Amino acid sequence: MKPKKSKKSSSFYGEYTPLPPTSCEPDPVKAQQLLGKTFPELQGLEVGELSEEGMTFVSWDLALQYPQMFIGNRNRPKATPLFEDILHGHIWDFFYIYSPKDLAARPKLFVPTKQFGRFLEFVNATLGIVLTIPEGEPGENFLVRFDTPRPRYLGRCTSRSDFHAFPDRAPPAKDQDLCTGLSPDAIERLLAKLNPNVRSSTRRRNAKDKKQRIAAEQRRESLHLVQRCLGLRPAGGLSGPGDCSPPVDIHGTAAATYTDAVFASIDIEVAEQSHRTILEVGISTFDSRRIVGITPGDAARNWMPFIQSHHLLVYDYRFMRNTKYVRGCPESFNFGYMPMLADLANRVLAILSDCNKPDHDDAAPDDKGQQRPLILIGHGITADLDFLANINVEPAKIKGFARCIDTQDMHRSWHSLPNSRSLGTVLNDLDLAHSNLHNAGNDAAYTLQAMLALAVCARLSELDEEKST
Repeated sequence: MKPKKSKKSSSFYGEYTPLPPTSCEPDPVKAQQLLGKTFPELQGLEVGELSEEGMTFVSWDLALQYPQMFIGNRNRPKATPLFEDILHGHIWDFFYIYSPKDLAARPKLFVPTKQFGRFLEFVNATLGIVLTIPEGEPGENFLVRFDTPRPRYLGRCTSRSDFHAFPDRAPPAKDQDLCTGLSPDAIERLLAKLNPNVRSSTRRRNAKDKKQRIAAEQRRESLHLVQRCLGLRPAGGLSGPGDCSPPVDIHGTAAATYTDAVFASIDIEVAEQSHRTILEVGISTFDSRRIVGITPGDAARNWMPFIQSHHLLVYDYRFMRNTKYVRGCPESFNFGYMPMLADLANRVLAILSDCNKPDHDDAAPDDKGQQRPLILIGHGITADLDFLANINVEPAKIKGFARCIDTQDMHRSWHSLPNSRSLGTVLNDLDLAHSNLHNAGNDAAYTLQAMLALAVCARLSELDEEKST
């Protein structure tokens, strides 16, 4: 592998080459040579003298935080004492700059990047480890350049006593420290350089905000997809573009939009003390072909009779009950036949593979034998997918599988909620009667009811909001 080319800054005073890896053997001779480095180019500067243009700096506060931020647990105990004694025997040329937002506060202290790089080399030679200025975005805080205003020289320090006298030696703030004439953006950039921790936390916060926006958009897209498949929103395909035709009137007759999707909800109950022990599997299916021309009614109640439900009870564990965290009720299936079986994986695959077959419904259009789109629904579906994986069931390998939808996401998108709600809470919010939750068959059926009701109620809310604006 070819070594990476090092990068240098253009100024003589600010030039810094990122450290190449050192050997893993201590080098006391080199360590002594580094202690004797005097930086003659910085000698003779007067207090208050402007730093050279293009010079690169690192905040002294950040230099002291280096062990906690950039040294792994293995090397940190060895390196920490050297950082605690960072002022002893090493030459440091301190520069200062006032914050334009608080001139009464003490100025921020900076040291040349080249001196901090020298110190890292000393630590490496002393301990036989490899410390460098970090690459990429974190390293930018160690290579800070100032335009206007530039840091001013404070003095040279070789001991802790010298350092403690520095804050009183800084000249008072002057008019130029107010940064008069700088744009607000330029001042914000300066403040970010003066407060590298704030700069880093701002980046982290921006990254977190971006991640949250993307997640919210994905939840909204899931809700819209279900609405398209049910004819509640102009069709755009399973991942089609935004709406471009008039909104569907869900108060009248059901839309004739034909998406041909089949929904299958799944819920799995496992033993509390062993999550690899599956006690029950509930599967409910809903065929969108059945509702063409049928008005959804209040909270989609007219569509709910078309849900078909299955409750699979694992025969070997039929007497087990969860009682510690939830109260299980495997015998209390509300929706019909409950087979007991041992061949669980094959039965699950058979139900999911059969519900979207092209010949499943004689009223189907000419689909030329193609498997219909299968959308898997769950309330907190990630956990159920993990449980399925434990019995080697992979929905993505089922013919026609399109994607998974989480009713928690649909509910959060409808109400713009920061956190997910339980299935019981969602059903109460939708005013849907329910009983005997934590029975896998019941939960799968109620999850599919919640999906239909959420699609209708959220679309109604959207249309009402559009009318009021």
